[in-house]
Amino acid sequence: MRTRHVTQRLRSLRARVCRDERGFTLVEVLFAAGLCLVAIMATISTLEYSQKLVTHSERRELAVHRAEQEIERVLALPFNTVALKTTPTSSTNEDDPAFYYNAGKYQWDQGPTGPRSDTVVVDATGALQTKTSWNDGRGRTAGWVHRYVTEVADPCCPTAPKAKRVTVAVTIADSGADAPRAPVLLSTIVTPKS
Repeated sequence: MRTRHVTQRLRSLRARVCRDERGFTLVEVLFAAGLCLVAIMATISTLEYSQKLVTHSERRELAVHRAEQEIERVLALPFNTVALKTTPTSSTNEDDPAFYYNAGKYQWDQGPTGPRSDTVVVDATGALQTKTSWNDGRGRTAGWVHRYVTEVADPCCPTAPKAKRVTVAVTIADSGADAPRAPVLLSTIVTPKS
C-alpha cells in the first residue's frame, strides 16, 4: 500500500513538471552566456601568457647553450692564444655587457658580492673577438656574444704564472616583450698547462 502511494505521488509530480513549459528567461540565458564568455576569455588569456613564458624560456635556454659552446671553444685553445684581439669598447646602457668595461678593466663580478674587476688581456695574436653575432640557425633568435679575458693572480702563490678569467656574455637582440633583457653570463678560469 505504501509503495502504491509513493508511486502515485511521483507520477503526479512528474505530470506537473512536464506540463510546465516556461523554460529559461532571457535574463537567465544572458547571464549563463556571460559566465561562459568570462571563462573562455580567462582560459585564452592564461594560454597566451603561458605561451609567452615558454618563448622566453626557449630563448634564454638558446643563449645559455651558446654561452656554454663558447666557453668550451675557449677551453680548447692553447693558453697563449686566450686573449682578446682588440680592446673592448664601453657602453652607457646597463643591459649591455660592455657597460662593465672601463679603463682597461672588466667588472666580472656584477652580483651582490661585487664589484670586482681585473685587467683585460689584449693581444693582437689573441684568438678571441670581443663581440660577434650569433643566431639559432632557424631565424627565431639572434643576438651577440661578448667575450672578456682578464688576468687573475693566485693569492696563494704570487710567483705562479697568472691565470686568465674568461667571461662570456650572450645577449638576445630581439626587443619584444618576451625577449630576455639580462645577458647570460658564464665565466671560467684558464690556467697554463704544465
